[in-house]
Amino acid sequence: MGIGEKIKYYRIKANMTQKDLAEQLHVTNQAVSRWENDEAEPSFDTLRAMTTLFECTMNDFFDMKSETPEPIREVKIVERVVPQETKQVLALCENCNKPIYDTADIHRFEKRIRNGRTSETRTCVYCTECKDEVLAKQKKLADQKRANEISILKKRRLRSFIWPTIIFGILLAIAISVFRDGDAQTRTFTLVTAFLAFFFSASLFLKNNFMEDLWFNIASWGFVRLPGVIMEFSLTGFIIGFLIKIVLWIFGLLLGIITMLLATILGMLISPFVYPYALVKNFKQVAGTVPFEDA
Repeated sequence: MGIGEKIKYYRIKANMTQKDLAEQLHVTNQAVSRWENDEAEPSFDTLRAMTTLFECTMNDFFDMKSETPEPIREVKIVERVVPQETKQVLALCENCNKPIYDTADIHRFEKRIRNGRTSETRTCVYCTECKDEVLAKQKKLADQKRANEISILKKRRLRSFIWPTIIFGILLAIAISVFRDGDAQTRTFTLVTAFLAFFFSASLFLKNNFMEDLWFNIASWGFVRLPGVIMEFSLTGFIIGFLIKIVLWIFGLLLGIITMLLATILGMLISPFVYPYALVKNFKQVAGTVPFEDA
């Protein structure tokens, strides 16, 4: 009896298949089959490993008694190989390069790509895992942006309380000290001016209304370009031209002061109606019911 038959005998006795023995010895099924058919011989180290598996000695492989051992019925294990259906790759994730086999796992995102000084918007294909990661990052950025917006709105609201109150206190102190002995109309005018200054400055600090644009638009009326002066090329012409320029500059300055004063008066008159609306709008912007307007 050759070594191949002995290997087969002890394998069957140990209730092992060729596949089981191949896995234990870390070889292929074909190698075990060739050993048992005496087409090849295992190495000495492999035979030593078999003695451990079969609980026998090396002499059992080489000096085994000649009598025929008791036949052992071999149990044949029939393995059915089921061919695996190959899935078609529908797309490739542009973030992790993972192939996508299912249409439900294909997600498209608009991505801004810069190319030198120019940029373009391109549609990128992501898998489900990368899509969830992108959405999580977008949500985190949106939450951070919203937190910054709320912080700005609350600071504006606080400033609209503090600084206008300081301005009102200063004007009220001036009214009490300067017009202490004045008539009732003067004191009333000063007090009303202090209240209007409070509402006007508070509306400007909130920045969610049209008061700032209104003031700048009206004040800009006085800052116009005055016509140039043609001077005679002489000392007298130079002096006259210089004096005319000074007069025009003073006129432009007075015109600018008048328009700024007009803009301030108009803003103060309508600010008591604007400030309550702007304050309510600020609370709604913090709550998220009204869009944030960055100014």
